[in-house]
Amino acid sequence: MEEAIKSVLPATASLSPATVKELNLDHRCKSSRISGLDPFVGLESLSLNGIGLTTLEGLPTLGNLRTLELSDNRLTSGLDVLVGATPRLEVLKLGGNQIASLDALKPLCEFRRLLNLDLFENPVSRTNGYREKVFGMLKALEELDGADKDGRELEEEEDDDDDEDEAEESDEDDELMGKLNKSSAYGKMSAVEDDKSNDVAENEEEGDEEEEEEEEDDELFPRIKSGSPNELIPAPHPRPTPAPIPERRHIGPTQKNVFSSERGSNDSNLDRN
Repeated sequence: MEEAIKSVLPATASLSPATVKELNLDHRCKSSRISGLDPFVGLESLSLNGIGLTTLEGLPTLGNLRTLELSDNRLTSGLDVLVGATPRLEVLKLGGNQIASLDALKPLCEFRRLLNLDLFENPVSRTNGYREKVFGMLKALEELDGADKDGRELEEEEDDDDDEDEAEESDEDDELMGKLNKSSAYGKMSAVEDDKSNDVAENEEEGDEEEEEEEEDDELFPRIKSGSPNELIPAPHPRPTPAPIPERRHIGPTQKNVFSSERGSNDSNLDRN
């Protein structure tokens, strides 16, 4: 066992064994008895599953030990060793051993703090009235082979608690996602409202431009109202201003004589010809 202990504690080799709180040697060696644990007086949890133990001799006094696992060994009796070595023991795992009688369990009555005992797959577990008798012997016991006095499996309750925790976490996740979705929806609605506002502003601008164009058209084409919808007609072209009539001058006598002499001269020339 000493070699197995060294193999699992390389990182703490420079530390005092008395400071080690937990030691697990499951299936790491084969030994019929316990050895090499004397320096580990501060242990609170010790696991020696499946190492071939046939006796508990060699177990040192471990005054702080709370949990001891001895499953899948070849133990048949000798549990009285535990009473003096582990006075504060609360959890004892003996599943898969060869304990056959209730008498072999009587030394455990000395424990005042033993809360959890596992004797699963021991011959004693097939004894008539086994559960009632063991709970009657061990007054502080709360769990035997994973179940309480009423046979309710405590692991399932723990699983139910885990399921409830998972359900609560799922509800919290759903609530968070709902808030995110609402926030996203509000963002989309806000974006739509912004688009609508932009469209209204653009329509108003287009309306203002159309009104300006209509005002310009009104200046060129006056509108007339009748029973029919408003129609645009071209404005009448302005009439041209008549040219001024030249002023008639009075022809005096002198001018008349001139015209007459010229006319007479022309007539005489015609006669000659």
